[in-house]
Amino acid sequence: MAFENTDRLALERARKRGFTYTIVDTSSYDWHEYVFRIYIGPHVAQGFDAGEIKGLLEALLRFSGSEKTTLWVDITTDIVHESLIEAIARFQYMEPNLYVSFKNMASHAPAPELPDRLQAAVEKAASRRMMWHPIRCTEVRARPSLDRKNYKAE
Repeated sequence: MAFENTDRLALERARKRGFTYTIVDTSSYDWHEYVFRIYIGPHVAQGFDAGEIKGLLEALLRFSGSEKTTLWVDITTDIVHESLIEAIARFQYMEPNLYVSFKNMASHAPAPELPDRLQAAVEKAASRRMMWHPIRCTEVRARPSLDRKNYKAE
């Protein structure tokens, strides 16, 4: 899983479309793996497709060089684009540590679940590993259903 020229091009295309991301600082919580927060908001140019989003997510994973990387997709629009749901579903072969937030909802507890199709896509794609939860600031199960089950048990 090495960062290659195709990944560099994917990041450039994503930036041109308006996709932005930041690195979340988790060092004060003794978490030393990458957590990328990817913003999908009104600043993103229309007409993007699932391949572009999937390319961005893949590139960030390969850039980090670690399967423990958490990708936080933060949707700040009023609707969830079909292309995003498709990209997440097509991303399952990489088994990402994926946290998705939309309005007051999120893929993982304690927030209410995402709209059905988006929640199902995250569930299908998510790894079986542990990941960083960007809101609870702790390590949790990456599979949303397992995290929700464990959260209720706590």
